[in-house]
Amino acid sequence: MEISNADPNIMMDIQKLEENVKQYQSESKYIEAIGVLEELLKIKKINFGSNSRQFTKSCKQLCEICNILAVYYLKKEDINSALDLLKKSEELCENNELGQAMTFNNMACYYRRIGKMRPALNFLQRALTIESRL
Repeated sequence: MEISNADPNIMMDIQKLEENVKQYQSESKYIEAIGVLEELLKIKKINFGSNSRQFTKSCKQLCEICNILAVYYLKKEDINSALDLLKKSEELCENNELGQAMTFNNMACYYRRIGKMRPALNFLQRALTIESRL
């Protein structure tokens, strides 16, 4: 379903949620932004499908925010929260090579932090492969 065919009420809801995300991001309230983006993903998937550009745009935003927060948690030594966010990001960036490269690089940081150098190196190599294509 294209935007022009969408219910005007749904479009107003989407617009409001997207404004909330921008506001939270500008205030560095990333946890709140994640909650709103997850809600947006559900609405967009139902109304536009998971292959739509609307859905993909929100996936990219959520991927980026998950990575930002994951790095923050790594710096604060909250490695479990960091890993949860990186796993979420990995699922979201399936069709987003830039997001994959960012996520794989941060996964490498995670594994280096916990002392697992082989997985860290593997993620770095995956990130480098993608980045060299881009």
